Formats: sequence, structure tokens, C-alpha cells
Amino acid sequence: MDSYVAKYSTVYIKPTRTHMGKGIIRVWKTEDGGYQFVKERGEPMYAITLADLKQQLARLCTEKNYVIQKGLDLAELDGRPFDIRVMMMRNGLGKWQYAGMLAKVAGSDSIITNVARGGGYAVTVPHALKKSEAVVPDKIKSVVSALILQ
Repeated sequence: MDSYVAKYSTVYIKPTRTHMGKGIIRVWKTEDGGYQFVKERGEPMYAITLADLKQQLARLCTEKNYVIQKGLDLAELDGRPFDIRVMMMRNGLGKWQYAGMLAKVAGSDSIITNVARGGGYAVTVPHALKKSEAVVPDKIKSVVSALILQ
């Protein structure tokens, strides 16, 4: 964990054996050299040093295995981050094919985009791209098409 926190301004710590956003922790550096973190949703907690952060996270991390991911700057819809989920399924020939897509928007005080746990909502991808201004309007169709073909 030390190397990820040192290298990236924001990281996500995710349990490997849970789903629906359960147990996800967001950690980010503060301007004063400390750290803030939040588990799923709510008010951030503060750690003065990396050792303090590790001690506090040890109490929060109740699962056995975790992955640590670099945090990404997500586009926002009405001030809330969203991500795009593209669903694929195997057809009768065993080949992957596109099944659908949507944009999941985080809840107002949540770090996760899972609708059930995070208190957010889902919208169509074209709506999210247009309203967030993440893509210029005349490029939205081509971006959606590219997501389907990839």
C-alpha cells in the first residue's frame, strides 16, 4: 500500500470477495501532507502520517484480501462522479457480444457508483455524456458506438 499512496494522489482499496461496492475505501493526500479517507460514504476521516493511516485502515479492513487501484478523475453529472458500464454476454457460439450499457452516478455523499449501496442512480450513456459535457455533442454517437465495438 505504501508505494501506491506515495505514487498516486488518490487510491481505492477494494475487498476482493465482496460486490456492490461493499467495503470500498477511498484514500487521498491532503495539502498539509496528511491523508483523508472514507469507507463507502459519509464524512472523511483524517490521518496525520502514513503510519497513522495504516493503523486506522487496519481497523476498517475486515476482509482478508484487497486490491489497491489508482484513483481516476471521473466526469461528473450534477457534481457527482459517474462511470460507464458496458455489459457483454456470450452468445450461443461462445463469442462475446454487446448486451447494453449505462452510466452509474454516485450518491451525494458516496465514493461508490453502485446504485443500491451508494444511493446514486443510473442514466443512459448519451444523457450522461451530454449533461456532463464530457464529450462535445456531435461526438456522443461516435463515442457510444466505439464503446459497443470495443
